[in-house]
Amino acid sequence: MYEYWKQRLDAQGLRVYAAMERAAQQNSDRADFSGAIPAASISAATEAFLGDHPEFFQYGSEFQVVRRGAPPMGYPQGEETILRFKLLYSPFEIRRIRASMEKLADDFQRRFPAGGEAAERAVAEWIARNVKYNINNTRNQNAASALYFHSAQCSGISRAVKYLCDRIGIECIVVAGTGSGQNGSGPHAWNIVRINGNYYHLDATYLLGANPNASAPLRYLYFNYSDAAMQSTHVWDRASVPVCSDTSYEGAQGGEAQAPVQRTQAPVQRAIPVQRTQAPVQRAPVNAEQGSAASSAETISSIYEFKRLLSRGERSYSIVYRCEFPLQRQQELLMQAAQDHCRERNISCTIRLSFRDGVWTITIDK
Repeated sequence: MYEYWKQRLDAQGLRVYAAMERAAQQNSDRADFSGAIPAASISAATEAFLGDHPEFFQYGSEFQVVRRGAPPMGYPQGEETILRFKLLYSPFEIRRIRASMEKLADDFQRRFPAGGEAAERAVAEWIARNVKYNINNTRNQNAASALYFHSAQCSGISRAVKYLCDRIGIECIVVAGTGSGQNGSGPHAWNIVRINGNYYHLDATYLLGANPNASAPLRYLYFNYSDAAMQSTHVWDRASVPVCSDTSYEGAQGGEAQAPVQRTQAPVQRAIPVQRTQAPVQRAPVNAEQGSAASSAETISSIYEFKRLLSRGERSYSIVYRCEFPLQRQQELLMQAAQDHCRERNISCTIRLSFRDGVWTITIDK
């Protein structure tokens, strides 16, 4: 766990940070600490904690400060401050989401025990292939929104990147600033990572926007950029983060320096609303080994393409899932998407999955 923003807090902010950490370990919606602490220190500590600890996805960015006075009018122990948070999920949801996120992180750890640039690239690719950009929802601003619900805005995407980087041993910082494009600018969040001793900017949201169809090979725009390359579209407090000076990744990104992302202005904190176009679902090629099942199957490369298929309302689907996930993880993602589909429509379903000759068959009985 790389607690970069904690290191920049003053003594009062550190007290708030520690109280939040104690509360988060217990899934509590309140953090208590004694004495009067300025509102600015509380705000800075809250932002630092949420940026450093994406694993505590249950907390939104909104909080309420309650102060209780000192004697003789107040409490005998002296002045007390209570920081109240809104929990975004129920205890059951928190356990289920955390288990899924940890399983995904464990898979990355097994594949990339030494971390490094290959692991970072895999994280960026996972975001590009599995996350849909979505705004105007407080639940889209945490790591779970990207890693579990596969729908997030920039703050959720950047925290998801940090969550995975933390687990595979890559120093990673969530950076808040401003992003700009063809349709204006607005609050934005991205990451700075340390690879082979050098610091780089990694904007997985812009990379996602530069790959609207999530088709291979990906265009690795905004991947390991220097300050000089980043400054044309991003503004940030340079004094608060490490300098990114190495340019060795900028000549082979698979495209020009500025990704052609479409944006609209959104009144959501840290949101850069990249619009993604849905990838057309391609028919899988007929394979002699796969037989007649494969000839009628449809190829997908992300869960969102599968959800598009589910919107047809058919009873059975045959698909080829083109991804790097092991079969067990594929099964979990497909089952979760089908369950979400039924739950969102308030219908009771029996879902069955089977796999044969490279083809998944999903049957939904209502």
